Amino acid sequence: MTAHNHDRPPSGRVILLRVSQKALLFGIASTLAACSGGKVAAVQNAILPADPSYKIGQAFDHRKICTSTKWDTVKDGRGRLIVEYRCELSGVADYYKSLDDKKLAALQGTIQGLEGNYIAGMTSLQTKIDGEQKKLTELNAGIVNPDAQANVDAEKIKLQDQSEELLALKSGDVTSIISTTNRISASLPTDSFNDADLSTIARDASEHLSLSTKAGQNGAPSAELTRDENGITSASQSAIYELQRSIGLLQSGIAQSAASIQQDKNDTAGIQNRIVDVSALIKSDQDELAKETAGKEDYFRNLEKSVGAQIQAIGLNPVVRGDELFQWTVADDNTPSLVYAGAEMVHKDGHTDDIAYGYNSVGTAIQLIVQNSMNNYSQYEPQI
Repeated sequence: MTAHNHDRPPSGRVILLRVSQKALLFGIASTLAACSGGKVAAVQNAILPADPSYKIGQAFDHRKICTSTKWDTVKDGRGRLIVEYRCELSGVADYYKSLDDKKLAALQGTIQGLEGNYIAGMTSLQTKIDGEQKKLTELNAGIVNPDAQANVDAEKIKLQDQSEELLALKSGDVTSIISTTNRISASLPTDSFNDADLSTIARDASEHLSLSTKAGQNGAPSAELTRDENGITSASQSAIYELQRSIGLLQSGIAQSAASIQQDKNDTAGIQNRIVDVSALIKSDQDELAKETAGKEDYFRNLEKSVGAQIQAIGLNPVVRGDELFQWTVADDNTPSLVYAGAEMVHKDGHTDDIAYGYNSVGTAIQLIVQNSMNNYSQYEPQI
């Protein structure tokens, strides 16, 4: 753990403060004993600017989060008399242990994730090789672009479906329109049919089929059926143009793709060049896969060694105690000035991390002190 500064925005009113670095304290001199009590009292009895209904001592003492509090006076390295308030914070050790536990879980997840990524990379490389070998087989069989051929075949199916729907729409026969639309509209590409009439026909045709089973009592078509049939016929007139345009584009695209495929088939030199290129890709990827396979054990071993060292270091020197500090200087007229606010986190080996509060954090801390609603550091720390 390293020392760090908090500087988060405060909530509520903010006390105007002049906060400097923590005073380097050297202990209480015997000659200060007579005046130290007066200086401490001067701070304790001063009005708290953040909430004038409190004196500083009233607000700072008897806090729920403090297992103990202490007021003292010391001299700093430049001879100033410093009044210091210290609160031993409740739950500090548990809070930092929870952070260590989260860090431990994250590091363990890191090992699993990186090992999984390594294996996934090998699997992806093998999949790529399989695809390249399939491509090589097709090239050797004289099929230059099987994807292009598959696209042409799919476009021919679309062309057939759209041609049938166009004939149905042109016929004006509602029964034929309903049958054709419901049969093939679901397979039609929506990006090719952005005219609202096409979707209207498909929707109305579906509803019409359900209505047609509910004829009037006299057997004659109901008003709803008549209205739907008129709407379908009317919408068909606008949709015919959109279908004709799409059919023309399909026919042109199929012709161009088919010509390109045939040209590739006739270009034996081109096929041979692609065979050479694909063969080179396969060789390169196979070499890479062999390298990854051979290095897998070393990678896993080094990963577990490096991350494992971080895991083992967690909790070796935990935080065992935390104190919150406020320090004041006191003028000759007994007016106190806050010069430092922060916390000391004491580790198992005795070394201490200083956490100096920024200006905004000081204001927030004092508001929380006045509220006195928190009894655990896990609640308090995220606010500061």
